[in-house]
Amino acid sequence: MVESLSAQEIDDQIALRKVRFQQVIGDIRTVLKADLEAFVLRETKKAFLARADVADAMPAERVGALKKRALELGKALAARIDGEIADAALWTAPEHEPANPRDLVGVHEVWARVNGAEKELHAFLGEFGIASAEAPQYKLPAYFVAGLYMPSLAEHYWRIVVETRELEEQKKKLAETSVREKLQAKWDSAG
Repeated sequence: MVESLSAQEIDDQIALRKVRFQQVIGDIRTVLKADLEAFVLRETKKAFLARADVADAMPAERVGALKKRALELGKALAARIDGEIADAALWTAPEHEPANPRDLVGVHEVWARVNGAEKELHAFLGEFGIASAEAPQYKLPAYFVAGLYMPSLAEHYWRIVVETRELEEQKKKLAETSVREKLQAKWDSAG
């Protein structure tokens, strides 16, 4: 950062980052919505194939119902979670940057809602007798979804968080320096 910015220039820079922050969150939500929907179907198929004994005994109509309900559950979960994470307050920057800036696990309020899909999917798989001992684990996609690349979006999110903090700290120091200079001038001008 340039150290010689005025308070107004700092405010302008912070405003620009806030706009970009909202754009990045919108892109992240787009990826999450599409990928969570696909996650349910992907994990359902994986569970079906992993439980050969149960899957082999399952009639074709039941397999069809499983696929249909997995698609419906994926759409419903993705829409619900997207609605929940639309709350801008959930995206408030955590105090510490994560060990992996290509991930969003450090955005605790958002990640808690995303992880809710795992439990619901596990319960759904249990209804069809194909659940494993542990719930499927959701991971951010490391591939393009809806033309967007999540690792880059996560990095951008964290970069904006850090830059905004630096600008706010710079603004605070500038205000402190200004107060000190005014007090020094007041002191010096006093008889």
